[in-house]
Amino acid sequence: MKIIIIGAGISGLSAAIALKQTLPSIQIEIYEIRPSPSTIGGAVNLTPNALRYLSSLKVLPHLKITACPVRSIEIISHRTGSNLAELSFDIPGSDRFQALRAKRSELHAALTDTWYTDLGGEIIYDAKLSSIETASSGLVEAKFTVKGAPVTKTVDLLLGCDGIHSFVRTSFVEPDRAEIYSGIASAYGITSVSEEDKSNLPFDATGVFSSRRGSLLMSYTNPEKTMLYMAAVMETKEISSRDGWKVKGSDQEAVKNEILGRFCQTGPLADKLEKVVDQVDDWFLYPVYKLPPGGVWLKDKVLLLGDAAHAVRSLDSPVILAR
Repeated sequence: MKIIIIGAGISGLSAAIALKQTLPSIQIEIYEIRPSPSTIGGAVNLTPNALRYLSSLKVLPHLKITACPVRSIEIISHRTGSNLAELSFDIPGSDRFQALRAKRSELHAALTDTWYTDLGGEIIYDAKLSSIETASSGLVEAKFTVKGAPVTKTVDLLLGCDGIHSFVRTSFVEPDRAEIYSGIASAYGITSVSEEDKSNLPFDATGVFSSRRGSLLMSYTNPEKTMLYMAAVMETKEISSRDGWKVKGSDQEAVKNEILGRFCQTGPLADKLEKVVDQVDDWFLYPVYKLPPGGVWLKDKVLLLGDAAHAVRSLDSPVILAR
């Protein structure tokens, strides 16, 4: 059996590892449009379910030595500084699987290493998918440009793991189901922190400062709690093009000033938050898109997985907003 996976991100690599570990005889090739492994993305909170899955894939040991254990996410009022709620992962009897905050790049590296080293897998980079068709045999025919050269593959199954702007979805599975801008944009960055900084922050591992102007998440990303990830989630007017978002995000001073203005001007924690926000050298801004409810995830022998199928559909929770 031959399978092609489009996208070498978290979804594509996880699917490839799971399939290969379950059915060693199948042939899997992963095609990635980028010219090299992606390091974009901030830090992700891996819940108990995610850790169980990563453990079954034999990926979890790679992360435990670099990620920060998270027993709970603390929701804090930006206006008063008091704790509003807590999302606990400290479930009795589940000590082995609580939660971890890991840099996305480290999670991606752990998956990639497992795929290459443990399973002898292959990733073809600089591969742009141009068309998908169902052949007369019932198999899937996919055409690519790989490093500028045309390539055609005929396989038993194609998995579209190519994200919210999925070419597989928009060109073959369900072209009419387009992504929708949520009205929310997130700016994130990472900085090192001192013991004094940590003593000024009112949370153990992860805190979400909730205000009427958005949410500001802060979370340590390593066991020593010396690296702090920050993500500001804010209502932001839509920009009509990807290039426009890139231009807006490239103005680092404007992005930082927006965060300082929203979260570091008022309230009892303003000075403490400003100190760590001001330490971030590089801010990355990205718009949050979602897919409308419903839709199909499968057509013929082409299946969507990950954000290509079910990107963020609810933005009501401050924890989801800050993830």
